[in-house]
Amino acid sequence: MVDLEALAERSRRAAEWGRLRAASRIAGLVLPLVLVACAAGVHRPVVAGIGVVLLGTCIALGWHSRAGGRAARSGLTLGAVPMATALLTVAAEGWCDPDRAVTLCGAGCLLAGLVAGFGSAYYAVRAAPQRPLATWAEMGLVASLTAALGCAGLGLGSGLAVIAAVVAGAILAWVPARAGV
Repeated sequence: MVDLEALAERSRRAAEWGRLRAASRIAGLVLPLVLVACAAGVHRPVVAGIGVVLLGTCIALGWHSRAGGRAARSGLTLGAVPMATALLTVAAEGWCDPDRAVTLCGAGCLLAGLVAGFGSAYYAVRAAPQRPLATWAEMGLVASLTAALGCAGLGLGSGLAVIAAVVAGAILAWVPARAGV
């Protein structure tokens, strides 16, 4: 005789492992970003720590729901813009003069953060009208962590400024996206 309770538990466990394996495929996108940031950045332990948090967040979002997995992939794409900008400006050392209040480096990162925030909010409102705030929060978190990979070389202040720019860009996009523009 088959024990239905044991069979149900085995099927639940198999389903959860399958969801975790499917969600873990995003490591193929996250790990190259972390490796590039580690190779280009000056604060490798910080970048590695941010990378671990980013990977865990992306896997958790993908495991939780299919919409969370889509938000994680979109957040990686949008966060790659400020990350690449930060890595390029760190590579061009003359752009990031720490003695100046306003640098081309900082301005580029802030502009890239605004673009990422605008894109995440616009996408969240237009593509996920049933839960736009949750989608934006998921995408914004992943985009901010991805941006922080590149901004770790610019210091904590620059990293926080880029995250603030992501939020500001999202606020700028929210109203036009809701209006259907």
